Amino acid sequence: MDIKGLWKVDKVIGFDENYDQIWKDAQAIINDPEADADEKQMAQAKVEFGDDGMVRMLMAIPEDLPKEELDAAVAEGEIELRGDMMVAEQHPWKEEDSKFFFDSGIQGEAFGEELSSWEEITETENGIEMFTFRLVKA
Repeated sequence: MDIKGLWKVDKVIGFDENYDQIWKDAQAIINDPEADADEKQMAQAKVEFGDDGMVRMLMAIPEDLPKEELDAAVAEGEIELRGDMMVAEQHPWKEEDSKFFFDSGIQGEAFGEELSSWEEITETENGIEMFTFRLVKA
C-alpha cells in the first residue's frame, strides 16, 4: 500500500446509548444538526503522510478567525497551512517490515518495561485506521 498523500476521515470512534464503542460515519456526523461542533470538526479532518516522514493532522481554519490574525500567525510560524487547512499536529511516521507506524509521542512503562511511543497504523478493508479514525484516500 502507498500510504503517502492525503487521507480523509471515513469513520470516527464513538459510543452508542449503552456506551459500547462503535464506528460512526463521518458524513452522517457532518450532516447531523444535533452533532457537537468539535465532533463535526474532527469528522472533516484530513491526514497527510508526507515524503518528509511526517504525518500531519489537518483541520479546517476556524471561520471566525479574522484573516489578519491568520496571516500574522502564519508569518510568526504559529500556524502552518497546507492548502486551505491548518496543521493541528504532526508526528514522524515510518515503514518497517511492510507495516506503517507513527510516533504518538506518548511515553510510559508497564510492569517496569518502557513502552514504545510508535503505534502501528492498521490497514482496513478500504483504507487505514489510526488515532480514533478510519481513513480513506482523499
